[in-house]
Amino acid sequence: MRFRTLVAAVLLLCVFSSAQALTFPEEGAGVEALQRYIESVNLALDSLGAQEINSLFECYASFASLGVTAIAGADEAESNEIDITLGAFGPEWLEVSVTDTTVFAGLCAALTAAAAGDTENVKSYLKDPEAYVKRVQQSPMNSFSDNIVLERGESVRTYFVYEPNAFGDGRSWLSMTLVFPREGALYSGVVQTPVPTQAVLSERDGSDDDGDYAPYDDGTHLEIFLTPTPEPDSAAGEEFR
Repeated sequence: MRFRTLVAAVLLLCVFSSAQALTFPEEGAGVEALQRYIESVNLALDSLGAQEINSLFECYASFASLGVTAIAGADEAESNEIDITLGAFGPEWLEVSVTDTTVFAGLCAALTAAAAGDTENVKSYLKDPEAYVKRVQQSPMNSFSDNIVLERGESVRTYFVYEPNAFGDGRSWLSMTLVFPREGALYSGVVQTPVPTQAVLSERDGSDDDGDYAPYDDGTHLEIFLTPTPEPDSAAGEEFR
């Protein structure tokens, strides 16, 4: 009985230590707001039964990098990383990137729900990232990318990018960029960008059709004319005789 009590106490201590692993520096109101945001994210992750964000790699007044690691308080990222750009009053936008897609949907859902102030309904935010994970699993060699706009608006916006073997090391990265609403925004919902489709290529041939004024080879083609300019027989050419 005493052994079981001791084991339970050790497990409780480990959980408590994990929750207290993040120590934010005193860098002003922006970092204070970040700390509150991450606490809200961790509550959402906990409600999903997912591992909390437990490591803070870097933190300054304008930037922070965090992640979920096997050991709390790790010095560097493992299979996931959350990079957050900070303003004077808190997070402005973030990018969460993973090589282990099993943690992607939960992280994205918690980060999005907390940004929208809707952590009680965090499960409803799983649908979109889960769809992207499924897409990667079905076509692991096909990349895709949303057109990311970082300007802040009235609502939370999310964008997704997938890069197979991005750095030539055999690892593929699935990322979500989240743009926070501007301070005082009246609408705190979430705008989900459409799932990207295959790009439509338009041929640019240098003609004037449909406003295509660009050179057919984007200006890389060199043309050499053997005829002198101006023409020798022209009025302007008289000056060169």
